[in-house]
Amino acid sequence: MDPARKHFEQQVAIYGDNVIVNLLNQTGHEKPVKLGFEDLVKKLGMDKVKYVYFDFHHECRKMRWDRISLLVDHLKGDLAKEQYAPRFRLDC
Repeated sequence: MDPARKHFEQQVAIYGDNVIVNLLNQTGHEKPVKLGFEDLVKKLGMDKVKYVYFDFHHECRKMRWDRISLLVDHLKGDLAKEQYAPRFRLDC
């Protein structure tokens, strides 16, 4: 916990609020990593560190890259808060 806390405290000090986007599969061999990371972020309980899960494998299966727009829409408020405007098109 201590190394993770120090890492995120440093990131927040440098960049301000952080948004962690987890793209791991929620099944199979990636599941323990996903669950472990979620547990870690929850235990840290840091207000300035937001955790978002997006099942990339499920949402974008069969080359459905347009589905990434779901994630971008979910993050729209956070992106605007940081004055970030994506420089890529999602309507491919």
